[in-house]
Amino acid sequence: MTTESDLYDQKSDDYFGYERPEIASLLPEATNRVLELGCGSGATLRWLRAQRPVEYAVGIEMSPEASRRATSVFDLVLTGNVETMELPGGGFDLILALDVLEHLVDPWTVVRRLHALLNPGASSSCRCPTSATTRSLFR
Repeated sequence: MTTESDLYDQKSDDYFGYERPEIASLLPEATNRVLELGCGSGATLRWLRAQRPVEYAVGIEMSPEASRRATSVFDLVLTGNVETMELPGGGFDLILALDVLEHLVDPWTVVRRLHALLNPGASSSCRCPTSATTRSLFR
């Protein structure tokens, strides 16, 4: 039986290696503690560390291979489904979920769980594709 992880492992390596500098204007002042959902191989955090001080970062990734590569960038990488895993302890200044929520069965439950991990005054940045960012399904 094909698992969710197997489906992601069939994707090309570059699928997990995109940095996301378009979030620069959305970043809060404090980025000391960061949690990134769908961290891939760590390209966005690598970019963020070059822009801002990050003291501690946790990545969550479905693909075991991408998770393995992300360990060179993150302090801790958790591999698995964010909807069913125990989340790391809180105190995050920034939570990133870039093109992740639309893949979840119940994104609102995950958002509520993530909100509880934010420091007071902290920020989360979520991005979901829209018709402006994806090709049309109909011709």
